[in-house]
Amino acid sequence: MWFVSEHVMVKAIVIPTHLLEPIRLQELDPHDLNAYRQIVGGNLAAVNFIEPAAAVYFHDEGKLLKLPLNLRLTTLLWIHNSLFLNEDAIMRPGFIVGENRQSPTCLTLVSQQSVKHVVVAKPN
Repeated sequence: MWFVSEHVMVKAIVIPTHLLEPIRLQELDPHDLNAYRQIVGGNLAAVNFIEPAAAVYFHDEGKLLKLPLNLRLTTLLWIHNSLFLNEDAIMRPGFIVGENRQSPTCLTLVSQQSVKHVVVAKPN
């Protein structure tokens, strides 16, 4: 479980699905999961980047519901976690959060009970 100071706001890079819609920086309250869900349009899933230290949050059932592909966020995932290269894609808007400079041990600022974390193992 991650711990967050009550006064820390999460700075997220929000990456919309539509290519003409600008990428934006948005501050989020780490305790307001509805704000996180509103960005992705549903339940949350998260995957860690290998490098840099960051995590990407996206719609948990995007592929199952046949939602629109987020090409920019999928490309970033493939670049920063090669285990997903040509294996998975992200649908709908999503966002990236990185290391909290005020608390270097804190990467993602949402409790584990609230987010489906995708665990990936390298194939044999």
